[in-house]
Amino acid sequence: MKKITDEKLAERIALLEQAEADTGQLSLHGEAELACLRELWGYRESHGALQQKLDAMAAENAAIKSVIADYAKVKQDFDDFDGDRRGIAESLCEAEDALVSGIKTPATDTYLNSVRAEGVDMVAEAIGNSAAKLKVGSKDWKALKSIVLTLVNCAAQLRSGTHDTADKAG
Repeated sequence: MKKITDEKLAERIALLEQAEADTGQLSLHGEAELACLRELWGYRESHGALQQKLDAMAAENAAIKSVIADYAKVKQDFDDFDGDRRGIAESLCEAEDALVSGIKTPATDTYLNSVRAEGVDMVAEAIGNSAAKLKVGSKDWKALKSIVLTLVNCAAQLRSGTHDTADKAG
């Protein structure tokens, strides 16, 4: 199967768009082709963005595995040590604390926050649907509207990383 490059895809879209601009319309086949090509272009852009996020998370995972392997080696060396262990155990605990606190996973945190935000959005939508069944302006409607606005704000904060739980893994 012949591979369609981004360049060729962009050229074909531009050609069809120019033909549409020149003639005022495309044939049914041309319209269908242009719609399909635009859809394909959108998928390619989405795929590229998702691949970048996946690559960032994979790099974080590799770094974590490396840190764990390094710690395991230090721990094994400590377990195999026959000499005076005083002070070594304290150093090992300090090293462990430094390793755990030093693990940073911004791509993973961003992804998890987006998942959390989707959940908050789902709850907001469900409450909004319940509010829609009430009389506009009623006490219950106002209360539900306030809850929905709070949830929407919370979801936005999660997505931006400014919510107080945004940086916590869970």
